[in-house]
Amino acid sequence: MRFTLRTRASAAVAACLVLAACGSGGQSAGSGSGGVLRYGTYQPTSLDPRKSGTLDTLFLEPVYDSLITRTPDGKIQPGLATEWSFSDGGTVLTMTLRQGVKFQDGAAFDANAVKQDIAAAQAKGSLRAAELAPIKSVDVVDPTHVRLNLSGPATQMVGVLAGEAGMMISPTALDKSDLGTNPVGAGPYKVVKNVQGQITYQAWDGYWAKNTVKNKELDFTINPDANTLFRGLQSGQLDAVGILAAQAKQAKEAGLNVLATPTTSLWALQLNVSNPVLANPKVRQAIGHAIDRQAISDNMTSGTCVATVQPFGKGFVGHNDALDDPKLGFDLAQSKDLVTQANAGAIPQLTLSVSSSTQQQQLGSILQAELGAAGIPVKVEVLDQATLTSKRLKGNFDMALSLTPTARPDPIIYIADTYIKGGVNNPGGFSSPTVDQLLRNAEQSSDDNARGALLAQISADVYQAGQPMVPICSTTFHFAYRNGVSGLKGPALNDFDWAAVGVS
Repeated sequence: MRFTLRTRASAAVAACLVLAACGSGGQSAGSGSGGVLRYGTYQPTSLDPRKSGTLDTLFLEPVYDSLITRTPDGKIQPGLATEWSFSDGGTVLTMTLRQGVKFQDGAAFDANAVKQDIAAAQAKGSLRAAELAPIKSVDVVDPTHVRLNLSGPATQMVGVLAGEAGMMISPTALDKSDLGTNPVGAGPYKVVKNVQGQITYQAWDGYWAKNTVKNKELDFTINPDANTLFRGLQSGQLDAVGILAAQAKQAKEAGLNVLATPTTSLWALQLNVSNPVLANPKVRQAIGHAIDRQAISDNMTSGTCVATVQPFGKGFVGHNDALDDPKLGFDLAQSKDLVTQANAGAIPQLTLSVSSSTQQQQLGSILQAELGAAGIPVKVEVLDQATLTSKRLKGNFDMALSLTPTARPDPIIYIADTYIKGGVNNPGGFSSPTVDQLLRNAEQSSDDNARGALLAQISADVYQAGQPMVPICSTTFHFAYRNGVSGLKGPALNDFDWAAVGVS
């Protein structure tokens, strides 16, 4: 299998979860000579790709180029690697690297840098270690060629290297204690200011494709409250924000542009099965049947978050048509019956951890009421995003809301992270011998249809077993922005390209 294409710029189909307009309204002339893009968004977890949260790609991709690039609509393109191929039964991945690339601190990008980056991302404490586990060793063939030796066929590696695990950090910055706030990559922008409530990026003149960079600066205003950010857009203090579905009509009436894009990101209720109550499959099944997903979709999101009982949406690899129940799993009577079967006495109160964002608090309150109606008492705990992420990763929670891109970096990774012991989304240690074998078969298949059928079977098996990650709905991302912005494309898999957004 061989892939060749020449430039990221040729596929620089823009971006973003959030793109926006220039604050200055200046003309875009390449080399970062445009204006200042002011965007309102949430607090990131970390600007170190090895430690970043699920949705931090928004903040990472201005700074880091990855070995392989994925466009907003999910197409794979060359990045810092211009070609790649599998050989020896899919157990060796050889990559040709782009020449003449420098990191933002002047270090050279070459095969040695790739080897050091992969080793650092595989180290203890890295959230990317599990994704890169199939790589046994890295051979430096010469400065522009690197060979990845795999423990077995691992078709997901192309997607992995198009995600955070493939984002290249300067080798001289890998051990920096402040990399989480002062990142050093080889991308189009450098972080020049990172303080409470604001992150400022400036176009980097040393970028290998600097003539594709449309703005001279990106200013991110950080605030978890969606209504405050929307008011900032209306008043002209911001150029673009991510909005709630309910705000779309108001944004249009105010003369703003609205971009809505269906995605593979899943709102789900994560259950820590190390809790004795949640270790019981009947309790997990009861939770699944207690949630009125369609009502949540209709009333909270105006139907834009598509109700589902499975991780992979319709039209995406791994979707199981047999799970498209018209009732979408909601059955309060059955939920109550399962609670009775699971416990002779009352279920003790469980804590549901949510972030301080408007949407998470709203969804948390709905779930509290629905689970309570089934006989599962719940207390809602509101945390800042960084604390919530930390608690989830450490397994220090009962239940938590999760917004996870199920196809990023690859559907196989979502399955491994969520249903296999040791997965970053599986702190309680949920396991199933059937899922383990199906996943191994999927990793070895280069046929998309065969992989999809295996992943669909996994979804069905886990549904029957009582899901440790209970799907609620697949999101549609909404952005509102002022006139003058061009080149915006919504990210189906949470991929961005900040360099390609133009302002007139």
